[in-house]
Amino acid sequence: SCGRLAMGDFLDPAPQSNDHAVVVIMDKVIRQTDPAFRNLLQDVRDGTMDDAAVDLILSRHYNSLSNEEREAFDKDALFLMPTWRRTKPITKKYLLQVGNSIAVIQADESGVKYQNYIADFPIPRMNVLMDDARVQLQTNFVVELGLFNGAVGTTVKTVYKDKQGPNAANAPLPAYTVVDMPLLKIPIDEAWDKDNQTWVPIPPTEFHCKLLCCTVITMPLRIHKASSIHKGQGISCGKGKANERVVVGLAGEGGSAGLDLVGLSRATDMSALAIYNDVPITREQLFKIGKEKGYNKKREFESKLANLQAKTVPPIIALIT
Repeated sequence: SCGRLAMGDFLDPAPQSNDHAVVVIMDKVIRQTDPAFRNLLQDVRDGTMDDAAVDLILSRHYNSLSNEEREAFDKDALFLMPTWRRTKPITKKYLLQVGNSIAVIQADESGVKYQNYIADFPIPRMNVLMDDARVQLQTNFVVELGLFNGAVGTTVKTVYKDKQGPNAANAPLPAYTVVDMPLLKIPIDEAWDKDNQTWVPIPPTEFHCKLLCCTVITMPLRIHKASSIHKGQGISCGKGKANERVVVGLAGEGGSAGLDLVGLSRATDMSALAIYNDVPITREQLFKIGKEKGYNKKREFESKLANLQAKTVPPIIALIT
């Protein structure tokens, strides 16, 4: 209710408030340069999928790729899925391919006062780590140096205080995990390991519930072969990027065009994109993207915003000038 009131005050400020409500619709695509790809993303956004858009998606279906392309995507790609549940088989397959010992990470939940707040925590209560596996950092440490929520690296080794490691009594958390982060910006004279400037030790970290009354301590790392689309927001995948390829699982029947759009638009070009085949994908389903009932309300609201943009931007530009 507070959010709706705040939005209402913004869209229609009271005359005596002396506020200027300005609506700016940021709808220009800058990640992709291929017109056909950009048209596809616009069709997903607008719910106007046609034969050309459907054919383009199906041309990048996993089953449509050559054996050579499929092998490249299997080896190097980041998989983005609508739910964490759909990432699990991909992560399991990846860990089996890496083939090293698995360390099971059980979060320390002694600081949880109310069990109904467990869902607030952004990190799994039960997690796994493996040496030589790609991981993603799940919290901010020193953002300006590259240690931020979402940063990606490769585990070097996991160190325990007890020499029995994860097999000690009560399954202790690691003392730290050394992660090689290639984009790290730590000066060499401040590096943890002078011979390996991009190595950094990641310790167990305390996470709080939304009301700050409960805490969980665990390793802020997650295996990064597959991720949720939500967690992948903001990244770009293509030539010259940390992830050169991306495989996207579509939301499917009754899913979300918004999720599909975020997932597909992570690729900078079509050659960097593949559509995963873990659920059936039919032409009929693809034609329905963005046509669910809720999207009619969304488009009505976007139309209202477009009118407000036309009404509110010229006066503020004049005021600034």
